[in-house]
Amino acid sequence: YIQTSAQIDVTRMVTQENVETHHFAIYDFLPGHDTLFVKGLRKVAGISDEAYLFYNATVVAQWPRSMDVSYPAGTALVWDTGTVLCLDYHLINYESYIIAAEAYMNVYFRPHQTSTIAIQTAPIRYGGDNVEALVIPNNSQDTTFTIVQANQDSTFYWNIISMQAHTHKLGKDFYVWTRKSTGQKDSLVYDGRKDPTYSFDQGTYVWNDPPYHMFDPPLPVYMTNGLIHEATYFNSGPDTVHFGLRTVDEMFVTFILYYESQFPASGINEIKSANNIITYPNPVNDVEYF
Repeated sequence: YIQTSAQIDVTRMVTQENVETHHFAIYDFLPGHDTLFVKGLRKVAGISDEAYLFYNATVVAQWPRSMDVSYPAGTALVWDTGTVLCLDYHLINYESYIIAAEAYMNVYFRPHQTSTIAIQTAPIRYGGDNVEALVIPNNSQDTTFTIVQANQDSTFYWNIISMQAHTHKLGKDFYVWTRKSTGQKDSLVYDGRKDPTYSFDQGTYVWNDPPYHMFDPPLPVYMTNGLIHEATYFNSGPDTVHFGLRTVDEMFVTFILYYESQFPASGINEIKSANNIITYPNPVNDVEYF
């Protein structure tokens, strides 16, 4: 319970996490929905626990490691006086002993300003609510899945602040492109083979330390055209692998921070022919999976 006396604008977040961190996610409960959960420390016992949280809260931050992130000038996460957060910490422990796990978070804020542009978040997940759509056969071959993300009725740009891949250990490649109006891939805007700070091409996708791409300035995405997300997996194990929370299970999620802006009154034709992106609200509409 943040217990502020007035609305605040969160302009920067800093975390310090274990080196074994898989991710540290921060959820903002929907108004009144925090009462559905037991207060205090609790273990995520299975996918039903995580799904229950997903439908009763909005994920507002997700860090793959210790991070220091400042949001673009004039933008912020806007938290109300009744904001209640859930700090969701997932760690990897392949050792034969228990590890001590802790995370620290500093939140930098100012009093809310009426001119502040509110940051929104979206986990773009393969299959949407149908998580059973992600099935990776144990055929010792590359298996590639594609999300075509588009909204033909959109009247907004998504101005993308950051983008982050999320898979488990079978993940081999991860890419996101803008999408042309004709459906083809346009510009590559997320390359999973970059280093964790998205500074150089390290030649391979590292699933447990994926690149965090901050766009400076934010990337305007024309939502009527859309984005194409693509992830490749390699399963040489004894079993078919499905969606799940453990690293022996799998996920295909792109986590995006953005803010909306309306289309201009003129110049739409020129915008359509540029390198543009589109996305959708949460829950998602007009998304195809392959």
